[in-house]
Formats: sequence, structure tokens, C-alpha cells
Amino acid sequence: MWRYFGLIVCAAVVSHPSLGFGQSKLFPNLKSDGLGGEEENPVSVTALFTSAKDGRTGEIYVTAEMAEGWHIYSITQKRGGPIRTKIKLEDGPFKLTGDFKASPAPKAHIDQEAWVGLELEEHEGRVTWAAPIAFEEGVDPQQLQIAGKINAQACATSCLPPQDTPFKAAWAENPPAEPARAESAGSEVYVTGEVSFRGRLEPKVAAPGGKVKLFLTAEPTDGWHIYEFSDRVGDTASRPTLLAITETPGLEVGSTVSDPEPHHAKDNPVGEHDEPVTWTTELTVPNSIKPGEYKIAGALAYQTCLDEACKAPTGVH
Repeated sequence: MWRYFGLIVCAAVVSHPSLGFGQSKLFPNLKSDGLGGEEENPVSVTALFTSAKDGRTGEIYVTAEMAEGWHIYSITQKRGGPIRTKIKLEDGPFKLTGDFKASPAPKAHIDQEAWVGLELEEHEGRVTWAAPIAFEEGVDPQQLQIAGKINAQACATSCLPPQDTPFKAAWAENPPAEPARAESAGSEVYVTGEVSFRGRLEPKVAAPGGKVKLFLTAEPTDGWHIYEFSDRVGDTASRPTLLAITETPGLEVGSTVSDPEPHHAKDNPVGEHDEPVTWTTELTVPNSIKPGEYKIAGALAYQTCLDEACKAPTGVH
């Protein structure tokens, strides 16, 4: 799956405690000197809607794209922490008939800094929210325009005040296309017809005695699922996902945790994921390691299935 992940070990690391991987490249036009000036919004929004053949129902899609290094919070973010994203549509000859749902789902983690113990739900890169709508009788969806705005709080090494970003959605024949996943610095991507994998190492620079984390994310294609992570094959027909880190330059490999946890189908002891899942493995840098650049490599074995059939187990490096 990956050629390698690079890790730089230095004699000492001095960093801001809240500075994370990928957050050092600030939005280039952000006014962060505290001396006034208008702040650029690192969030852009587009929208469209579709209609069924009868012209009475449809789906509206609102897509937000965040500049590199920035994230926003989910529309379901729990209270007591950062500001959740809100989507508001202006009145028109239509109505929402269900809640907005995010794709991909937000990345969830327990905060240990600003809101200790609170689960944070974050979107980075791109997210699309979809919701069902119904049109009033006599309305031609193809001639309609739906206006609205999202209110979101964007954060990198620090957070901006929540900002409104307006949008206008026009009729489209098809839902928004999923963007091609480009390989970015420090990240490897592997895509099949059934699942896509992404991997990254954080942080990219570590000191002797420090820790780094290897993140591997699997995103099954609609209708497909992948099985839960395990450290052994087992004797079931369903094959769990296995990870072997083959090049570690002396790093101590810790346990692997799954987020979210798998769910279990009836009569199958092996859990499965039909939504994006991230497996995180912690690596400890030995105190005796010399400063320099190192690589970490490995292999992943997995099986993908539909409800009625499975592909043969396979693997990637």
C-alpha cells in the first residue's frame, strides 16, 4: 500500500504543544498578527440538488472544502467544546424531509488539551452533507435555485471565530462526484474498486524516546465492507485485516486500535466496517537511535465483501 513513510529523528524537538502534523502550513493569507485586517476564510462551499423522475422529491448536497492544515467540526459535535457546523437553507418552494448526513463521516478523537475528555468530531479536506427534500406541487426543480449558508468554525494551530459561508444550489442531473484522491506529502494512497486506503505518519519529526503514530484508513465503496483488524488469521471464513510492519528501524511497535469499532453481522464472529475506519499504531523511538532520516514500511492483508459474496483475500505493500 505504501512505498515507505519517512521519519526524521533529531537530537531534540522544540514545538508548540498544540502543533500537530500538517498544521504548520497556515492558510497563506490569514492575518494572524493580531493587528487587525480581514481574515481569509479557509472554508469554501458549493452546493447542488437533484430530483427524482416524478419531480416531487430529491436530494440536496452541500460540500465544504478546507484549505490544507485546517479542519471544521461536525454538525453533530457535542456541546461543551468547539462550535458545531450548522447548515441553514433560505425559505423556498421546498422543504427538508430528513436530516443532513456527512460523507465521509467526521474523524472522532478524545481531546486531551483544550476540552479534556470531550469527543471531537472533525472534518478536514472535503466533506459533503446530503439531505432529502420535497418540492411543492407545480414547481419545476430544474428552474429552481436554493440559497443557504453554513456556519463553521475553522481551526489549525488556533481557531477562527465561526464564519458564515453562503451558497446557491442549482439543479443537477447527478450527485457531486467524489474527488480523485491525490497523494499528498507524507501520505500514501491505494485505491481499488472495493476499498481505498490512506496512510500517514504523525509527527514527521521525533526525538529519541518520543512517540509517533501510524494511521491507516480504509474507506469501503458503497455496498462493500472490510473486516475488523486482528493480530491473527483465525479459522473463520471471513478474513480479518492483518498488518505487518516489516521495516521499523528499531522502533518499538505498540498495539493497534480501531476507530470506530466494528459492528457484527448475525452469526459472524468477525466484525466488519462498511464506513471509513482508521487503525492507529503507536511506535516508540528508542533512546539509542541516531539522528537521521528513517523509513517505515509494511504490508496489509484484507478481504472485502458484499452482503451476498466476497472477494478472495488479498494484500498490498
